[in-house]
Amino acid sequence: MRGGHLPPTPGLSAEESRREVDERKAADRQAKKVYWLSLLVVCLITTFATLTEYLGKKEGEGLLVAGAIIVGFLPAAQLAASVLALIYINVYPPARKPDCLRRLGRITLLSFIWGLIGAALTWVVLAGFRW
Repeated sequence: MRGGHLPPTPGLSAEESRREVDERKAADRQAKKVYWLSLLVVCLITTFATLTEYLGKKEGEGLLVAGAIIVGFLPAAQLAASVLALIYINVYPPARKPDCLRRLGRITLLSFIWGLIGAALTWVVLAGFRW
């Protein structure tokens, strides 16, 4: 396995092998597109809900709180986006659904780990400002 991709199926002709590679690339692109669109939807919903809660209060405070919620709870938002992407992929399956789900799993794992690291660094910086 190179770069997260399975090797081509043995015994295929050159044309079939190329078609298989193209289908896997398409499945990867679909997983990426659906994940990022789902994350955008989660962030927009969070921003909208926060702005409606803070509407009429201090000017600009709602947007600041929405940004803090998104940054502070990014790993949870990323997991929610992955669940939404998983639902979409199961409802509208691509040609190579297992490859698409494999890519989504890898995106979820890496984004969650880096989201935790980013959230931890954010909280450390914010704690540093308090002292």
